Amino acid sequence: MARVSGLIIPVEYLDNALNGGTDEDGRETDAVTRATAFVNTYAVNYLEFDAYTENDAVEESSSDSMEDEQPTIYTINAPKIIEHICLQAAIAIYKLSLDEVYRNGEEREYWEARLKGYQEDLKTIDVEPEKFSKTISLNSYGCMLIARNQNIIPWTAYVISATTNVWNVGEHFEIRKGGRFDTSGSSAVEYIDGWYFDASVFISSMEGTLYYHRSYRKDTKDYMKLIKSEWNNN
Repeated sequence: MARVSGLIIPVEYLDNALNGGTDEDGRETDAVTRATAFVNTYAVNYLEFDAYTENDAVEESSSDSMEDEQPTIYTINAPKIIEHICLQAAIAIYKLSLDEVYRNGEEREYWEARLKGYQEDLKTIDVEPEKFSKTISLNSYGCMLIARNQNIIPWTAYVISATTNVWNVGEHFEIRKGGRFDTSGSSAVEYIDGWYFDASVFISSMEGTLYYHRSYRKDTKDYMKLIKSEWNNN
């Protein structure tokens, strides 16, 4: 089981990086916790990065194997470069926490310099938008929640039909922020912080897979570079 929630990477990743280290004194957990805060603090142009999630291990088909402990499977939800920096920052923070480091000035300076370098990298890092997909499953209003607390770039969205239909953004569907109320107008049926796929006009025929881009930035830089960016043509 995960030891701490809300971390960019699991503590077990630091275990592995330290060649089978243990967390008996909580030093590794502290290092990963501080590394997560470090990344989110110095990546000044970006929203707080998503924490990792823990998935159920794949069960073996043989009942005899069920006595063996199944490995935990993790999903890292932050971009790859952020995962890498978080792990490297955790290693540096862990090394700096060891007593013997303080008796070796050169080693301490080395790890402090590593942290300083990552700090500067995060201030100017360019994390490009990522493409995601979601099978279309409309509710009774003809809409579908895409995600909450994220920056979705609406006009990059497109649908690949499971049949022969052609669906175009702006013509057959839109990507919008939540806020819909029920027919009485008194009760919200959508999350205000959610982005929704809205195909209410084509509720009876809309099908396929939605593809869209997510931006991690706080500002609108990714929106403004839309036309010129290579990722928009992928």
